[in-house]
Amino acid sequence: MLSKAGLSTKYWYLAMKMAANINNVGMLVRDENGDIAKVADSSGQQRAMTAFEAHFGEKPDIQRLLLGPFGCLAYLILTEEQRRARGLSSSFGVRAIGGIYLGPEICPKTGVYHHLMTDGRTIFSTPHNIKVIPDVFPGASAKEDAEDPWIPESEEIALVTIDDRSETESGEI
Repeated sequence: MLSKAGLSTKYWYLAMKMAANINNVGMLVRDENGDIAKVADSSGQQRAMTAFEAHFGEKPDIQRLLLGPFGCLAYLILTEEQRRARGLSSSFGVRAIGGIYLGPEICPKTGVYHHLMTDGRTIFSTPHNIKVIPDVFPGASAKEDAEDPWIPESEEIALVTIDDRSETESGEI
């Protein structure tokens, strides 16, 4: 996943988490006898159960959980409050931050997930304000050049959570 995306090994942990999420959504659970575990759906029919269902007790919504491949182009859509906080509130200002998609982050207790992306300096987390372009890999095209502009080697990376609440309510941008 890292080589396809053209990213450095500093993102190996997030790539492994994305691979584990894909595995948990698709892998069927087996019982102690080695038979595929079954669960009743809403119509009462028995069907195979995935590892995600065994842990969270509900069928995963794959289209909301896996938006695109690891390392593809992503845009974080900014709300009006977030644009104003960054000084971008004019009519012709920036409405999104471009970056690289790093996959979903799932809370193991609640099953609530956020999507992660980076602009090269900061990792942003948002529940749904993200647009993914699945067939464009900016890190891979940058590797063909001399340097990778998305990944500064000497800077620390910070995690920022983006949600729909205003800055005064959440204390975050």
